[in-house]
Amino acid sequence: MSDAPALSAAEASSRASQGRTRTVLYLYVGAPSEWTDEAAATQPDGPDRELQRLFDPIVRALGGSVMKAAGGAFLVEFFSATDGVVCALAMLDALRQRNDHLPEIQTRRARAALDTGRVEELDGVPIGAALEIAQGLAECTAEGDVCLTEQTQRLVDASFLPSKAVGDREIPGAGCSRRIFRAVNDAHSPAIRRIVAAVRVKDGAAEIRGLVAQDRRAKRWVLAAAAVSLLLAAALVFGTWFVRQGGFGRDPAAFAREQLARGDAFGAYQTAAAALSRRPGDPKLAELAVDAAGKHVDDLARRRASEAALKWLDAEMILHEELQPLAGRRAVLDVEVSVEKLLASGKSAPDVMDGVRELLARHPQPDVPVVAAARIRRRNLGASELWLYEEAFRRGFKATNLDIFDACVETLARHAPRAPDAQRAHELIRRNFPKERLAWAEKTLDKGDGFAWINAYAIVDELNLPKEKDPLYESLAKVLNGEEIDQFGKILLRLRKDERRRAGFILAKSLEANAIGGSARDEVETLAQKLRTE
Repeated sequence: MSDAPALSAAEASSRASQGRTRTVLYLYVGAPSEWTDEAAATQPDGPDRELQRLFDPIVRALGGSVMKAAGGAFLVEFFSATDGVVCALAMLDALRQRNDHLPEIQTRRARAALDTGRVEELDGVPIGAALEIAQGLAECTAEGDVCLTEQTQRLVDASFLPSKAVGDREIPGAGCSRRIFRAVNDAHSPAIRRIVAAVRVKDGAAEIRGLVAQDRRAKRWVLAAAAVSLLLAAALVFGTWFVRQGGFGRDPAAFAREQLARGDAFGAYQTAAAALSRRPGDPKLAELAVDAAGKHVDDLARRRASEAALKWLDAEMILHEELQPLAGRRAVLDVEVSVEKLLASGKSAPDVMDGVRELLARHPQPDVPVVAAARIRRRNLGASELWLYEEAFRRGFKATNLDIFDACVETLARHAPRAPDAQRAHELIRRNFPKERLAWAEKTLDKGDGFAWINAYAIVDELNLPKEKDPLYESLAKVLNGEEIDQFGKILLRLRKDERRRAGFILAKSLEANAIGGSARDEVETLAQKLRTE
């Protein structure tokens, strides 16, 4: 993991400004290997201020806009993807020239990454998926390299700036993977020779000549075209409008669906969101954006990255009203993250449960208590989570989740039928899992195991099933409950040989599970031994 400082976004406390699609460059310069008093004396402005003086002329010349610069990290946006890559290569060359004139202890190394996507501002702070991806990609980029995502690579003038595919790579911090390319920094490349010839470092500042930003060249071309013919200018205006409406080129909705089919939910969302910024309110694009965003959130949750999913969804829901159908998913994520924090806080079980009750008060969705219960059950807190299932059913949750049934029978395996938790479990499965309840009782009676066996017998007794009148089961139930062990032991000893062995096995298992205690334990242990040997 890189030591690059994070460029954090502000809390989503107010609506963001209108977004735009830009190419984002994240360049990180490592700290000097040894920042001594002698080195500081030669550079009195400090290392960060020195970098700004070095890089600012390059950024301005190539039409970039610095969104943030701090601690050796530079976040810059561009209209043109080609200008962004040229700027990154020029900045690296300027740093190389700077290092050539300094001792080794003052040299610095850099790496850069670019992505193209939606950029927003929230209370003056830049946010957006493209920023997170560019920063995360820079963290896993080698020193001296410029890496770019496939989204950016498609927009770069390949005849001017060639690149090579690196392969698919997981982007740290962004919770997604991307196909990555590396800009070819070949000294024999005409583009690289042109960049090197254009950049000169003098007195700690870069001078750049001969590299013109793509948007400036485009403006000159438009003016020239307008001067040639009014008709051509009109055609150009119409063509530009038509392209923005999706008339030419690839339909963004079709491309987003293709990305979804490939499993690239995050890329599909970026495509749909960018198209929505041009065509707000488009129902097909809105549906695609919701579908892709939901699948991306699910992907993050499967990777145990619920907190990252919650932060991402919060930011996107502020920027896009179309994502409001995901409010229920957002509530589930909030509960997952909040319960995990409560469990990790070291608080007592009652305090954790109080915190969970506060969460439930904020989120009225029926499945929220089930999500909280699953987290508590996984961590084995030592407190019953069955009240959460009761709350879920009270809210209208449909009993399709067999994990709830499993939690109930686990409780029955730990408690005698008269215990409050066992009674709660009996009530839950009686109302919501009638078929599973009977099947479990019959299976458990045949297996025989401690408290589970006693609770299974309580179920068949309630249902008045034939086994309730069976001498074997009736006598065992009396013995396990400590009632007249001697009298019912005699009945068990008169059973057939195979039944006696079966009864002895059940009693032995019950003793192992501590289902029998107190003074009766020794009597039952003696009886179990007799049944198994006679």
